[in-house]
Amino acid sequence: MVDTSGNASAFISDLTATFACVYLANARDIYTTIAFVHSVTGPSALRPMLPYLSEATAHAALGYAWQAAAAMYATFGASADLTRVDEAEIRDYDELFERAIACGDEHAIKFTEVCLREHALNPDPAFISAAEHAIQMLSRG
Repeated sequence: MVDTSGNASAFISDLTATFACVYLANARDIYTTIAFVHSVTGPSALRPMLPYLSEATAHAALGYAWQAAAAMYATFGASADLTRVDEAEIRDYDELFERAIACGDEHAIKFTEVCLREHALNPDPAFISAAEHAIQMLSRG
């Protein structure tokens, strides 16, 4: 169980940043890359719905978002070390989007958009590093 009683937007920011780190620690092939992309994009998809949900429904949904992300880790995770965040050299977000589109994989495109959107709200370097990593991994497939 997780405490979702605080600020819903802050909870999503913490959850997505944490799972961007989980992604970096555990995405080691195309299969796990795609799995862990969803541990960030799923919770982030809840953010635009928050204004339309009652407080009780929003907090219940936050718990489910955490459970879904945690289930990805429980199923596919191999590393608990969440300290690996390479400083991404991408400073031009348009370039990162262009690289995601050129990759051609819908997961890379979706993940890059979500990581940049979440990074704008919470400038954790894990978001940029994770997007960069996903583009590289999914370009190989």
